[in-house]
Amino acid sequence: MSEARDARSVSSATPAGRGDSRRAVYLGLTQMVESQIREAYTAKYERGEATLDSVAAKIGIGKAALKRRLNGLVDLKLGDISDLVWALGLQVRLTIADRRNEDRSESDSGATPTQGPGQ
Repeated sequence: MSEARDARSVSSATPAGRGDSRRAVYLGLTQMVESQIREAYTAKYERGEATLDSVAAKIGIGKAALKRRLNGLVDLKLGDISDLVWALGLQVRLTIADRRNEDRSESDSGATPTQGPGQ
């Protein structure tokens, strides 16, 4: 089952409102990752550093399969992302933050840092 179908089935099984938020997080994350990989591939292609053939051969898939991934026609799984990052010579920088802390820091000017659990 594809990740998109997984997210849809999860959102339909959650209480009203919660599923929409969960789906929005999923869509935002996948769109961000796909667009960054697409932009990196395009830049390397324009500099003559990568072609569909060379990247597809490096990760062991067909040119058409790679094109579908780069064009967002299939859901990228973590393994696909890892393969593309490796084949394009990229690195991943990821920050996952608690939205509640971010919301507080935006609304509090000069507030003290939030304490962790049990503090």
